[in-house]
Amino acid sequence: MTKYYAVQKLKCFYTVDAGSKLANAFGATRTPQCFLFNAKGLVYKGAIDDNVKDPAAVRETYLRDALNAVVKNTVPAKQETKSIGCTIKRVE
Repeated sequence: MTKYYAVQKLKCFYTVDAGSKLANAFGATRTPQCFLFNAKGLVYKGAIDDNVKDPAAVRETYLRDALNAVVKNTVPAKQETKSIGCTIKRVE
């Protein structure tokens, strides 16, 4: 992950969820699954967009729309969408 992060020149944080504590606290079930908070709490939970396989075919940008709403201090039109991806394997 460290190499991928560097090659992609990502400018965000990522974490290793040892013991599945963060996933359990958020109720996360899949990866990727986004959780967007403002000062008052959770405002969006779900997928990044509506097409996990083809970025060129994306029609709805759920996370971007939610981020724009937060910047404007409004409530996102969609506050939850279905995440599509691999299930999170919990640590026993």
